[in-house]
Amino acid sequence: MNITKGCDCEPKKMKPIMEDVGIFVSTDPVAIDKACYDMIKAKGKTFKGLKQLAYAEKIGLGSQQYVLIEE
Repeated sequence: MNITKGCDCEPKKMKPIMEDVGIFVSTDPVAIDKACYDMIKAKGKTFKGLKQLAYAEKIGLGSQQYVLIEE
């Protein structure tokens, strides 16, 4: 909900840039971020962040590989 261009940790109100894409659940923080990134990209929006995902995977925080199960 309320997908904005900036981090939700920023102490300012930001305008949403697209509609809600649903709820994602995972025990792997890298996989869930990659799944969300891919879903938003499929809807025509682009964000920076692929370098951070690659680095997170490199240092062992998780994997960019995921299986999306829609219910």
